[in-house]
Amino acid sequence: MANSWYAYLGGDVTLISSYRRTSVVPTFKKDGNTLSAVYLPDAEDEEGNVTSVYPAYIPSSALDYIAEALITGRSQSSDSQPYVCLR
Repeated sequence: MANSWYAYLGGDVTLISSYRRTSVVPTFKKDGNTLSAVYLPDAEDEEGNVTSVYPAYIPSSALDYIAEALITGRSQSSDSQPYVCLR
């Protein structure tokens, strides 16, 4: 399953409907106090084609990254891969 960047639209951070898939990688300053983008799993069909503008699900690890980002005001990453961007 592939991942993509999803823009946070507002609302409940635990709902997939609060995010929309984007084809661009965030290039703005990645620290701040407002959640703006999260790297999440794509909803795919059996051939691997993306089937929705919403993520497949929000892993508990992503929710942990979101919480840490909002508490610290810093973007969150693992192994040099950014997962949560703020602005």
